[in-house]
Amino acid sequence: MPMKLNVGLNQKRGEPNYGSRGASFQVEVEIDSSVAIDPRRLRERARALYAIARKAIDEELGGGEAIEVTDLGREERQISTGSTTMATAGQVRAVFAICRSQELNPFDLVQTRFGRKRIEDLSIREASCLIDELKRNPNVLAVEDRASSARDERD
Repeated sequence: MPMKLNVGLNQKRGEPNYGSRGASFQVEVEIDSSVAIDPRRLRERARALYAIARKAIDEELGGGEAIEVTDLGREERQISTGSTTMATAGQVRAVFAICRSQELNPFDLVQTRFGRKRIEDLSIREASCLIDELKRNPNVLAVEDRASSARDERD
């Protein structure tokens, strides 16, 4: 009489800016009852299935976009596959609110930091990075933003 062997593996990997990605692999196979009554053969079969599961999860989580966060929150895209998720409405509002409270020009800041004209054009990660940076180093950004504005006025 055949029996079923069910193997499952879940894994989550951390990413910059408090993000994470996860993958899950589940497989169920029928095994001969002679395998089920032999603990050594059963463990070998389970190990083989777990090896397949680990390889599948490594392949799944190994792909995608790798981001290197450098000083002051600048991001350099190393690998880009697929589409980029744009900043959320909440992130856009947060950037405007924080900039207003720190008397910064959000448009100049986004242009200087990311080369974009609108906050809405930032990726979700870029916006997250900028918000974290604004919360951590408001004085540094204020000085840089004002220096940038002064250079623009001279030109």
